[in-house]
Amino acid sequence: MPRPRRRGKYNRGHVWAWLSEWCADVFGATSRSEPGAVIRVGIGLFILLALAVVGFADAGARGLLPMLTLGVLGLLVARDVFVAREELWRAARLPLSDPRQRPIRLVPDTFWAPTAVALRRLAAAVDGTRRGRFAEASDLLAMIPAALLRADETRLAAGARAMVSLGLGDSSRAAEVGAGAVPTGSDEMDAALGRAMVTTAWREPARLAAIDRAWEEAGVGIQGNQALERLRRLMRVRLDPPQLLALGHEEARELGDEALAIGDDTLAMELAVRARSSTYR
Repeated sequence: MPRPRRRGKYNRGHVWAWLSEWCADVFGATSRSEPGAVIRVGIGLFILLALAVVGFADAGARGLLPMLTLGVLGLLVARDVFVAREELWRAARLPLSDPRQRPIRLVPDTFWAPTAVALRRLAAAVDGTRRGRFAEASDLLAMIPAALLRADETRLAAGARAMVSLGLGDSSRAAEVGAGAVPTGSDEMDAALGRAMVTTAWREPARLAAIDRAWEEAGVGIQGNQALERLRRLMRVRLDPPQLLALGHEEARELGDEALAIGDDTLAMELAVRARSSTYR
């Protein structure tokens, strides 16, 4: 009968995960900025420097080899995290038809830094929600430790969870989760979640005004052509109907499309009339 494998304090997988994540910490590739992490990294660098001094004193240049090896290892680990982060934002922002929008390659958590694993899983989850694979995305999101994500990545993860709810037909839940996610950094996700939020609050002016303020505080403007910017202009027309008369042809047409998307056919008709009348002035 084979002997059971010992699960001791020094499990090799755990040791490698700690070491690889520490290396990524040193090169600023992870989310960690709390005082405890800074102290931990500082102590580690001090120990490495002390070992390098001792090694050089004992064996000359050859004594620096372990230090150089660890430095190269740290660079490689940090590069993996940076590459995973780039892959995440490609998955969130590029059109699905873009040649650079490659299939996401998941990696085993045994040989990669935990942050790199988390970012690749999040990239695959975001890609999955955009392609309608909601069950797959939900499973991946459940495997991502929130502590490994930066603030913008946390919003994107919340946005992906909201997109799963929206895809499964729970628009109220999507709007609730989306409130803490928008703007996600993905215009496509922002459009879907923003419309869900505005739709659920459309008949409640106080809620609409609160959404408008929250988006303004988050840095969403009103002049551009991003989804949330158009929705902000539409909300202002809803809250202050006389603003409709100041709209130009193109803006009235765009806001009419947004009004249709959230289900207000009456306002959409008024905007269509405004678009036609401003054309012939």
